[in-house]
Amino acid sequence: MRAWRGRGLHREWPHGGRERGRVLFWKGIPFDLSASKVFTNTQRTVAGAPLVSVLDTIGNPISWRGRGSIGFISGPFSATLMGNYVGPYTNDRPISILGVVQPVSRVSSWTTFDLNLSVDFPRGDERYSFMNGVRLGVTVTNLFDSQPPVVRSTMSGNSSIDLFTHNAFGRFFQIQLTKAF
Repeated sequence: MRAWRGRGLHREWPHGGRERGRVLFWKGIPFDLSASKVFTNTQRTVAGAPLVSVLDTIGNPISWRGRGSIGFISGPFSATLMGNYVGPYTNDRPISILGVVQPVSRVSSWTTFDLNLSVDFPRGDERYSFMNGVRLGVTVTNLFDSQPPVVRSTMSGNSSIDLFTHNAFGRFFQIQLTKAF
């Protein structure tokens, strides 16, 4: 049996600059913020046993996560910078080396940034009629090539990274071309 309690937060401010009469940002600057905080996460593995807290342990929910972005839109061009945060947790399943179980350790938090740049060619623009409805985008995931924390755990298999929580790819480039008809 598992039981958990937490809160989520999501706030988005559109690029129009106003929401419910309040000026939030000037035109062309969208802003977004999402965060989650799990307060408790307990489990019982055998009927009648007491509930045990597993929050912030490897293979279980991490109490703090967040993602925020800020963008810029000017005509057909747009740029968005996104920040991602995964909070620290405990590696309570360490590996053993030559029969000696390593100590329980703290896994540090991890922050990464992503960047998206795009240009839209609107329909009806006679200058580039062959490009009508085309959108070209470039995304860089983990912009600064931030290395995930090292986690030596029996949960990680042959990897020194917690692949359930972190991304092992490092910096990653994507190019996207779409066409609306």
